Amino acid sequence: MSAATAIPIFTNQDFYVPAFQVKLQGRPAGQEIINDILQVTYKDDIEQVDSFDITINNWDADTLDFKYSDGDLFNPGKKLELWMGYYGADPLLLMIKGEITSLTPNFPSSGQPTLSISGLNLLHQLRKKQESHQYQNLTDSQIAQQVVGRTTTFCSTTNSTSCFSWSAPGATATISWSKSRDRTANRLRPLCTSVLR
Repeated sequence: MSAATAIPIFTNQDFYVPAFQVKLQGRPAGQEIINDILQVTYKDDIEQVDSFDITINNWDADTLDFKYSDGDLFNPGKKLELWMGYYGADPLLLMIKGEITSLTPNFPSSGQPTLSISGLNLLHQLRKKQESHQYQNLTDSQIAQQVVGRTTTFCSTTNSTSCFSWSAPGATATISWSKSRDRTANRLRPLCTSVLR
């Protein structure tokens, strides 16, 4: 009886294996934290501010204690970046640069405790109070500088040559304008990158 020979059935074929990276306060999370993450969700909505949800294992079997809920690593207000894509040659894409807004501990009747970490895009800071502003004969980059100048974010812009006139009746309209300009002309994302001052 002869030995069976392995047949390479997946030679030169790509597998699409999901991958993600989390950065906290601008630094990549350690491998131990990445290994504890059970689920990552990113929500992109034309009507709402982008959001993320991360479910992480919250139990340390060695010390028999909670891993993250009693610490300050994921405190609300901390900045978080979520990068997603697939393992392989292509780099991961930045999905959201936001801040943690809530923590929800879960204690299931079976299984280990988890911690749900939720957050919003930094644009949610524009929803704090309603204001009205008019922009006359300004470029996208000039409008972006003025809008972001009224928040706790920093805006770096590239020069744009087209001038627009636009009236912003309130913060919600500002967000809608920002997102519609981003999606239709693909301009605002390179024009304005939100980073905390």
